[in-house]
Amino acid sequence: PTPPRNMSRDLERLKTACELRDWEAARAKNFTVWRAAVQKLVSGLRDAVKLGAAQHQQLEQLLSQRSAADRAYAQALAAALPEKKESDESIASPLLQTITSLQRSVSQVREAFSSGVLEATLLSGLAATTAEFEKTAESLLANLDKSLEGTDEANAKVHDAMTTYHRRSIEDPSRRNGSTGTWFGLGDTHSNEPPSDGWLDEHRYRWTVATLRERQRSFTDQLFSAVRESG
Repeated sequence: PTPPRNMSRDLERLKTACELRDWEAARAKNFTVWRAAVQKLVSGLRDAVKLGAAQHQQLEQLLSQRSAADRAYAQALAAALPEKKESDESIASPLLQTITSLQRSVSQVREAFSSGVLEATLLSGLAATTAEFEKTAESLLANLDKSLEGTDEANAKVHDAMTTYHRRSIEDPSRRNGSTGTWFGLGDTHSNEPPSDGWLDEHRYRWTVATLRERQRSFTDQLFSAVRESG
């Protein structure tokens, strides 16, 4: 029979183990809520990146179409101008000379704007910006996915540590001396695992929780940084 002192000590240990399991249940529930929230934020960030890439593409298409239209208009104006020799001989009216000169000037300005501003400056600059945006966004999302995966793995380790602690917390301490049994008839009496120190099991569990919290903190900081950069 178990001496009263030992029974009292065992009851206290079981009470402590029960409280820790209840705490773990609450922690796991909170982690599920946190995980759903960050997944929603990551999905929103991914959608924002896709939208930004689509807007870059639309702007690039608009500028390309504008450049082609200006170039076509400039070529149409130039084609409508009389040849220089013909104009020198046939255009006598100052008004027609002015119109012809203006038409030639507009054609040249349109051509210069199309090739010099739209194509050489805006389109080339936009292409470089788009490439940098896509590269940065891809890197941010990849790092977030990797960090979140690490957080999930840390949470799984917490679950495993609590499962081990839970199972061993109801073992009869006499197993540490080589015998088998359970406290008050609870638990598996046929465990093939070596005797374990309950304090060590609890320490391992608390250590995995601390590691998980650090992973969560690091991921949250990384996520906020990614949101700022993408904005």
